[in-house]
Amino acid sequence: MACYLGCDGVEDAYRDSEENMEGVHTFYKGLTYEVVHRTPEQLNEYLEEMLPKFSYNGLYNNAGSGDDISVAAIVDVAAARPFAAAFLRDTQIYTLRESAFWKEDAVRSKIRKHGILQRRVSEAEDAAKNSTEKLERLREQRTDLADDIERAKIFIAKDRQDLEQLKLEKQSATSDVEQLRDGNVLQNVTFLRRLIAAGDAFMTELKDKYHTKEDELQRKERKLQELQQRLETLDASIRELNQQQSDLEEKLNKQRRDFAEYDAQFRNAQDAAAQAKRALDMLLSAPPEDNDFPEVPPPAPVSEVAEEGTPVEELSFNTPVTETGEDFQSSEPSVEEQLGRIDGSSDSATSPPEIRSESEGFEIYFSALDSQDDF
Repeated sequence: MACYLGCDGVEDAYRDSEENMEGVHTFYKGLTYEVVHRTPEQLNEYLEEMLPKFSYNGLYNNAGSGDDISVAAIVDVAAARPFAAAFLRDTQIYTLRESAFWKEDAVRSKIRKHGILQRRVSEAEDAAKNSTEKLERLREQRTDLADDIERAKIFIAKDRQDLEQLKLEKQSATSDVEQLRDGNVLQNVTFLRRLIAAGDAFMTELKDKYHTKEDELQRKERKLQELQQRLETLDASIRELNQQQSDLEEKLNKQRRDFAEYDAQFRNAQDAAAQAKRALDMLLSAPPEDNDFPEVPPPAPVSEVAEEGTPVEELSFNTPVTETGEDFQSSEPSVEEQLGRIDGSSDSATSPPEIRSESEGFEIYFSALDSQDDF
């Protein structure tokens, strides 16, 4: 049917070349389809356009080898024609399998980062929540402390009034006792002495009350000062925590934005992988198509039938194909057009390989076997 000899640029273009060579086989199946399906002129144009793209972007896969491509072939067109539809289907299946593999690989490559970003959001939410709870506790403490300060101020004001009253009473009692001592208003000396003693005792009691109240007032004033200092410290802590809370909320919002952006990419990758898998399943479950393109007459021989042992001549791409001398125009779309209906878009390599210089070129040599030839 067909014999191909290709360079390593074809083999290196497919990731499974070291496993089962399925990609390489698919390439030659697709090439056989094109040889059968096109006129020599069309095949020549197709190869000139396809080979550089194949080296750069690959064919039926995700990336090319970046190497020069050289392929030689001998194809029995008549023998290969019945298998063309099956070959086309194989290229479509391989394309969708590769698409599904790389799309699933894109999902796999995003799983770890997706989990990390999701964990960061959870950690930022916990930190912001803890900071909020701590801030609420500090604010409650400040409210209670402020209430204590106001009550202390009220008690201190009352104690000051009481102290002032005791001071007036002490002054009045002292004046009365002094008058008793100096005035001799009473003739009864014994009663006078008792009265002065009672006045002195009352003055002593007033002094003790005054000093006690004074000490209590000073203690309350010191307590008030401590409360005010605690309030100042608490206010500073609240201000610092407010700033931390603001920073945490900003960090949380950033983590949420980053996760939302990456989560959208992750879900898109999942959807793309699922879509590729469904497309592959649909193709595998669909019945194979028959060869529905017009029969291509065998090319006119470029020379007389070769004698035994004479090498087969290269196929002339300028040889007319039909009896009328017109170029054959196939109604069957190319393999790229067929694949375009299935996949809609192709994945290009993230890091395209370097293209060789024009001097290295892309070469392909074909010879055709006519069923009438006798070797």
